[in-house]
Amino acid sequence: MKLNQVDSDRCCDLLAGLDFLAIEYYNIKKARTKELTDHQILNIRKRWQNSDNKHFIETFIQYANLNDEDANLVRSWMYIARGTFIIKSQTPTHTIAETVSGQEFGLIGLGQGIPEVLNLPLPVLAKTIVLPYKDVIIYDGIIEATPLSQESLEELRLIRERSHSTYPEKTI
Repeated sequence: MKLNQVDSDRCCDLLAGLDFLAIEYYNIKKARTKELTDHQILNIRKRWQNSDNKHFIETFIQYANLNDEDANLVRSWMYIARGTFIIKSQTPTHTIAETVSGQEFGLIGLGQGIPEVLNLPLPVLAKTIVLPYKDVIIYDGIIEATPLSQESLEELRLIRERSHSTYPEKTI
């Protein structure tokens, strides 16, 4: 599953705008994102997607003169999650992803569905950034993935079981 073309273009334009401003804001040497690799863009995004990004986001909103709807969307990106996720399977409406701690969520692609972008058999271990968009969760368009074997999944399950028995969850 992916966003429709209008929403995908909107997200890509806003993300690119944030990247362009980050190059100037953080005085990053390479000034044209068309020349950058995914790895370089990922490093630029790490700069503005850190936990203290409120000032940068507000600067972008003013700089880009965003309408209220786009400004609110970009403000919601202050609550991104960067990390490693297990991309488990595909449904007709979304991709099922799971945090390393075991929390499942639905994930939507931008211009393509996530399995098409990965071009790997699921499940995979993926490093990406997920962020809210309207009433769904999307990834920021850059994803690095490694295939997961059944043995790897079993090992992860055992690690989770041990961590839960060592650190039991509190109940109220």
